[in-house]
Amino acid sequence: RRRAAILCIGHQRTHDAATTLMRRLSRPEDPQLRRAVFGALRILSGIQDLPDDEQAWRRWWRDHALLDKDRWYATMLHRHAATARRLSNARRQIESRLTASMRKLYLAETQGRREALLIEWLDDPLLAVRTLALDLATLRIVDVDQPVVGRDLRQALRDLLDDSNRALRQLAARTLGQLRDEQAARQVAARLSLEAPDTELRAYLKLLR
Repeated sequence: RRRAAILCIGHQRTHDAATTLMRRLSRPEDPQLRRAVFGALRILSGIQDLPDDEQAWRRWWRDHALLDKDRWYATMLHRHAATARRLSNARRQIESRLTASMRKLYLAETQGRREALLIEWLDDPLLAVRTLALDLATLRIVDVDQPVVGRDLRQALRDLLDDSNRALRQLAARTLGQLRDEQAARQVAARLSLEAPDTELRAYLKLLR
């Protein structure tokens, strides 16, 4: 409970919170609580590469202790924005490597196994994986004159019409339109009544006529 309270102080990201944490470094602490103080300082400052070393953090504090309120928040904003950009770039790189590996796995599988993978990936919580699966499913459909798409895969594609990502919903509508999937028409019509007019959803409805 005390460890959680210390970490909560770090999330405040105020000058007063930093002062409190630096004062705690002067006290003899349980090793776990001391590690929590260092963790809270990393949360507060946005600096992830300083070790659990009191002198390193005191040097950081000497550079920040006398900042007025405006400069303090400007510094914190800049630091956390930079950290967010780094994390976002790192995530994109990881997702790119992940989806490249998944694409290779898909292409190495038999046709029957490929459909099972698509069904699983279309329901993945990661947007990049769902997007990959939809791209692969679309290729599976357009590469042949009379695509054979199983019931479960069709349903997985229909489920994307309710996806939280609007672009993915649009792509799913186009793919289902290529399949002339009449069961999805009601879902698309409902979407048209809820969202701003969209050329791709309207084009899908035309395909069903």
